[in-house]
Amino acid sequence: MSNEPHGDVIIPAGVLHDPLKDDDLFGVMLPEARIVMLTEDIYEGVYNDIVRGLVRLAIQSKDDVYLHIVSGGGNAFTGLALADAIEQVQREYGVNVVGRAMGQCMSAAFTVLQGCAVRHMGARSWLMM
Repeated sequence: MSNEPHGDVIIPAGVLHDPLKDDDLFGVMLPEARIVMLTEDIYEGVYNDIVRGLVRLAIQSKDDVYLHIVSGGGNAFTGLALADAIEQVQREYGVNVVGRAMGQCMSAAFTVLQGCAVRHMGARSWLMM
């Protein structure tokens, strides 16, 4: 896979939808707080939604973007691809993605957390590789 140019915006490989389109990202993004939420098992559709949300917020501002993770895992390969995409968004747009493990962050979700520049976890959160 390669990156797709979209004007001045580089869309990470594998993203099937335009991140600048105004379709509904309400389920995964709180734009006012610069938060993207990963709250389900990781699969291809979740990959698209998370990366689109990160790119949209990165384009708006260079302020930190927060990725809240509450996930029992999912597809290992999609988790690796999402961690790579997070690192790419950080490089391409000059933003930090701050990962926050909130509750469970297991298996593929733990891999996604490792793609974040800064990682936090709650006092009652738990990680599993």
